[in-house]
Amino acid sequence: MASRLIPSVGQYLRIASGLRHHVRTKATMTSPAEGSPAGGRGYSFELTDEQREFQELARKFAREEIIPVAAHYDKTGEYPIPVLKKAWELGLMNTHIPAECGGMDLGIFDACMITEELAYGCTGIQTAIEANSLGQMPVILAGNEAQKKKYLGRMTEEPLMCSYGVTEPGAGSAVAGIKTK
Repeated sequence: MASRLIPSVGQYLRIASGLRHHVRTKATMTSPAEGSPAGGRGYSFELTDEQREFQELARKFAREEIIPVAAHYDKTGEYPIPVLKKAWELGLMNTHIPAECGGMDLGIFDACMITEELAYGCTGIQTAIEANSLGQMPVILAGNEAQKKKYLGRMTEEPLMCSYGVTEPGAGSAVAGIKTK
């Protein structure tokens, strides 16, 4: 029964072909003047030069800074503060912070691409690097300008960690179960 749920190679290729056709026919057209890698003909799945640079930087960081120390942090349970500081110095942390607060204002795709490369080195360390986004996102989405500048701006000035609390009696840490307004 489970084998029926897994598509065959032929089915997979038909699905992929259909998705490519759907993307080509539904893509928003752009003009070549906008610098579209697709030459002005819809979406391009090619990385921009900037995206390639981020990817290469994150990949190099994973190989040179994360992989050599990952086993140590797994064994000791220590928080990888030296690695986080290096990631912050290179701009691999806090990628979601808006530019007006001193951040890089990267989109979801760019942040995911960086996260994927870092996770190759160690998912635990990558989670520590990306954990700030959990504490930052409520401020990014719902904070007023003063709150954004105060709390997000600090994250760009020095390597800090932030957090948020979601525990409530009866809900635990299940955000969807919170009843406090």
